[in-house]
Amino acid sequence: MKPNNVTKLYAVLTNKERAAVMFHHIVAKNRQEVARVKTSIPHQTFDGAHIEYTRWFDAIWDVASQFGMEHWRLKSIINQRFCQFLLFDLRQDDEYAENAFEKYISENQVLLALHRAMEVLCVKHGLNIAAIKEFIGMESEHSIIEHGLEPDTEMQARYIERLSRLLPPT
Repeated sequence: MKPNNVTKLYAVLTNKERAAVMFHHIVAKNRQEVARVKTSIPHQTFDGAHIEYTRWFDAIWDVASQFGMEHWRLKSIINQRFCQFLLFDLRQDDEYAENAFEKYISENQVLLALHRAMEVLCVKHGLNIAAIKEFIGMESEHSIIEHGLEPDTEMQARYIERLSRLLPPT
């Protein structure tokens, strides 16, 4: 697609869609596309970006930041649980090792719930999950353990509700 056609395409996006595209290009460090999106942002009588765009961009940033903080908090707890399991296993303390392993699995289910909740919000609001994961510093999909695990559905619903509160009403 020619650059002019891309710029014209940006002009027909809603402010919400434009904010999501802008977030993606900022994370991807694509200055040329950032400049194109920026020129398509409607301006009103005040000097600045459209208020709806600003609300959505700030909200997307906040959701991605909250997601990142919770992801790394849970990863820290999971690593701690795994170390506890290894320590008790080495000491041949089966009861404590089993308890630590159960907590390790449970925390992984919560982490999986967080990621599923973020995926739901991304689909609902047209956000790019890969850009959000890059933004929070997630190197790969192997950052979460999914093999045979189901997300904690109660926590998933809580995360959806909590992260949704950061977004403007649709």
